Amino acid sequence: MLLVIDANILFSALLKDSGTRMLILDRRLAIFAPKFLLIEYAKYSKELRGRSGLSKKDFAVLTKRLISRIRLVPDEEILPYYAAALGLVLDKKDAPYVACALAIGAELWSSDRHLKGTRIKNWVTKELLEKLGLLK
Repeated sequence: MLLVIDANILFSALLKDSGTRMLILDRRLAIFAPKFLLIEYAKYSKELRGRSGLSKKDFAVLTKRLISRIRLVPDEEILPYYAAALGLVLDKKDAPYVACALAIGAELWSSDRHLKGTRIKNWVTKELLEKLGLLK
């Protein structure tokens, strides 16, 4: 299953040992994101580390482990789809993720419910856990 995740999914996995983290690490999922994800991560990384309760070292190890599962799609592959993506989103910060999904033919994994109405399938974490038989 090809999925494009947004920054909030990564942030959730960094903050709590949860189903979100388990899904990112699940090898049945091919996870992608635009390089924009790294910009958002850099912007909030100090706050995330503080909120996670992890030591600096443990947070760095977890971050590396999670990001290693995400294939970053180059901007030049996404750019041709950006205008179409802007027409599908309410928040322009979502456009890089939607453009990435359009570029690679993937579905979205986002907690942004407003993306449910786009032509791209949007999964929330609970739905993915159910689909993969991981919901207890």
